[in-house]
Amino acid sequence: MTLNELKNPYAIDKYLSRMCGDILDFKDLGYKHPITFIGIMKGGLFTTYSLLKKFDPICITIGHIGLSSYHNKLSSSEVKVTYPVDLEKKFINNRNVWIIDDVVDSGETLAVAKTIVRAYDPAYLHTAVLVDKKSNRVAHNVEAPNVVGFIYKKDEFLVGCGMGYGEDYRCLHGVYELVDVKEEL
Repeated sequence: MTLNELKNPYAIDKYLSRMCGDILDFKDLGYKHPITFIGIMKGGLFTTYSLLKKFDPICITIGHIGLSSYHNKLSSSEVKVTYPVDLEKKFINNRNVWIIDDVVDSGETLAVAKTIVRAYDPAYLHTAVLVDKKSNRVAHNVEAPNVVGFIYKKDEFLVGCGMGYGEDYRCLHGVYELVDVKEEL
């Protein structure tokens, strides 16, 4: 198994800064509706909290939802809820809500998250991801996230910045391609 650096920490910081600007520029972000971020655990927490640091001093409510689709494998499969939304409805209802994740691969995890959060009646519901594996998402006919750090066009498994292989590699500060890996978990 080999790790090839795809994006170093400096590049990741630039993508996160641009994502912050893109979120702030979003047409309906105004102060009329309070903002809530819902980070998808576990991988999306890196992106969620990295973005929050860049929004200072804007007050943003933070929530989490646990969804799992890789189940310690190299490919995404059935999405399972591992942790329900941890916010009361009043922190989502009639608010500008952003679901944030590390990577969109097949798009199924974001689709499930959106379905769950819509039941709380947000005023607006958007998605933001650090990495869009566009070719996989398009193959599954899933809509694009509203805000993307960068698009990845190859099919290697990615780790770092919250993305893990099992529970390994999530804490890497850059994004790496995991190559020559065999299903070991």
